[in-house]
Amino acid sequence: EGRVYSIDHTGDWFLGQDIDEALATLVTGTQPSRLTSA
Repeated sequence: EGRVYSIDHTGDWFLGQDIDEALATLVTGTQPSRLTSA
């Protein structure tokens, strides 16, 4: 089981359950779920 996250200056983001879902989120511009705020 894997999950893909991203961290930037605005917080932590959940991109998807796997690399395919994460890439689809990034390529299509879908708003990912924010896990924390800065």
